[in-house]
Amino acid sequence: MARYRVPEVAWAFAVGDLLAERVAAGDPAVVYFWTASKTLVLGMQDARLQGAKRAAARLYAEGVDVFVRSSGGRAVAIDEGVLNVTVVVPETGPFRSMDGSFAWMAEHVRSALKPLGLMVGIGEVRGSFCPGRYDLSVGGKKFAGLAQRRTRGAVQIQAFVLVEGTGAARAKVARSFYRFTFGERPIVRPEVMVALAELCPIDLLAAARIFQRAFVRALVDVPDGQRNAGGPLPEMRVRSVASGSALDVLKAMHLDLVVTERLKGQKARSAAALAE
Repeated sequence: MARYRVPEVAWAFAVGDLLAERVAAGDPAVVYFWTASKTLVLGMQDARLQGAKRAAARLYAEGVDVFVRSSGGRAVAIDEGVLNVTVVVPETGPFRSMDGSFAWMAEHVRSALKPLGLMVGIGEVRGSFCPGRYDLSVGGKKFAGLAQRRTRGAVQIQAFVLVEGTGAARAKVARSFYRFTFGERPIVRPEVMVALAELCPIDLLAAARIFQRAFVRALVDVPDGQRNAGGPLPEMRVRSVASGSALDVLKAMHLDLVVTERLKGQKARSAAALAE
């Protein structure tokens, strides 16, 4: 493969790992939003496919970064028109289990979009990239998917939301990777993916504002009588960072020097996962 460049998405995952440690130690829960340049983010299953390294090299030569994440799931195609939402919370309430965490995130993505008049469904969309039980769709077409990473005392719940551009264009990036690999891999059908901008007038900044309001409110505004009575969430302190590139978010949170060391581990793990 050509000389490895560190994809922007690596910074975002390094930030998440550091914040998870801090939240587990008692820091406030964090909601942050980030974007990255054109990247195919692989799951570990994808990295183990026969021919994965060669398939990644093909994409790399076409200007698509390839990165292997440590959370679960399959390949996800992102770019500057995809809003990534990461919630980092203590392992309590609904976040004690994987299903509870996924269900909480999916429901709040759905409720955030109600003012736009979108009827959002939750459930696997066959033929989508990175299919899962908590896919979010409109009219049977997927616009968002979820992943999570669990560490001791904290949970990172991640959503990729296709906002601008088209869903089909991203699906074709994922499909091109699988076409050059062998083994058990999903069949990606571009026609079952959609971006929010194809459904209603919205751009990345507007989407970030919608989700920022929704998730901060969801974490803080627990109904009266439930805060100290085993309700869905304990009373939380929450930090929120507005949308920007992964590097912008890093600087806004004053984490650039600390995360640089973590980045070395992210880069090494990703490169090693694609070794044949």
